[in-house]
Amino acid sequence: MTAPAPYSTGNGSSIRLPIGIYTRFMVRHYLWFILVTLIAISSAVTAINVSGEITRVWTEKSADGDLNAITATAYYVLLRLLDNAAQALPISVVLALVWAETNHAASGRLVMVRTVGMGYWVRSRGLLVTALLIVAPAQFTFDNFIRPNAMLELKRNTLGEYGWIHQSQQKPTMQWYSRDGDVVQAMFEGLPEVSITDVTVYEISQAGSLEGIIQAERLTPVPGKSSTWVLERAHSWRFDEGVGAVTLSDQDVTPPDLQLSQKWLGYRDLHPKYVPLADLVSLSLDVTLPDNHPPYIQWLVLRLVQPINTALILFCVASVFALVLDRRGLIVAALSGLTTGYLLYLLGRISAVLVESAGINPFLTGAIFPVFLAALMMWISGALTSKNRAV
Repeated sequence: MTAPAPYSTGNGSSIRLPIGIYTRFMVRHYLWFILVTLIAISSAVTAINVSGEITRVWTEKSADGDLNAITATAYYVLLRLLDNAAQALPISVVLALVWAETNHAASGRLVMVRTVGMGYWVRSRGLLVTALLIVAPAQFTFDNFIRPNAMLELKRNTLGEYGWIHQSQQKPTMQWYSRDGDVVQAMFEGLPEVSITDVTVYEISQAGSLEGIIQAERLTPVPGKSSTWVLERAHSWRFDEGVGAVTLSDQDVTPPDLQLSQKWLGYRDLHPKYVPLADLVSLSLDVTLPDNHPPYIQWLVLRLVQPINTALILFCVASVFALVLDRRGLIVAALSGLTTGYLLYLLGRISAVLVESAGINPFLTGAIFPVFLAALMMWISGALTSKNRAV
């Protein structure tokens, strides 16, 4: 990274360009466009999302008075706005960056700083600060704290579709899960505190044959062992090959304890993208999850690499804009920036699907897209450096 050319004072001495002032100006410049774009997109999406639910929210909460209805409805809209802002941030910052760069070039300020000898990477310090110190931390905070807690607040306060679904999940429902060769059918009631009754355990051999059935009135957690459950009032039936079924009472056989994550029970009907970060880490490391558990570790990887991807996409878009600006003009540069941002955003979504569904190590799969973005950024930067040397 080369230092900018000095100003000449006319008496043989020189002073260096006020990089700090310019960087601060560009950070404010980028933040203004990002804020405007994010508010516009999030507000528009939220208005569409809540239009079909807001009347019911108002009606349900108005039973306790108009003031409660106003407060609850405003709180509901705010929570949905935060949820949508987390999803809109990646595309919003791309649109805002292209808008900001176009404005910067059209105003003549970009020509001015280039005329006095400021190289691309020097004048991009404002983007570096914005992407790494503001946008990436904001994306991480939205994804891992604001959005999950907004979802939990909607559920706790029974607001909107998410709250109503949570309310319906409090009722007893028959569910299935499998673990360690056992297939369990039981009645689940309550969230996050769960009662498990009417339990039937089907013991399956490695060959796939039915070895036994255990029926119990309920599953009760063992004190001091958060993921160990005991079958209460259990009756067992064993199936011996060539003999048939033999009925054994609970006095004859002590049924085995079952291993099942209590933390998973509290989040069993919640998508991993809405699980708070600390609990998502715990679930990713939990060895007592059912066999058909959601892809927790995959979503942990996605939520960790998303801020990095967003920052790298911004660098790539800005580099493409700068590269095309001199060769094709402002309009083509803006269109090229938008196209690059859209394609990279689309590739990011494809990469997320690959991480979630691929059978290989999710950390390895999750690193593919950031490495690709870094290589693309370096390649474009090399082209920019070569152009500047030629000039």
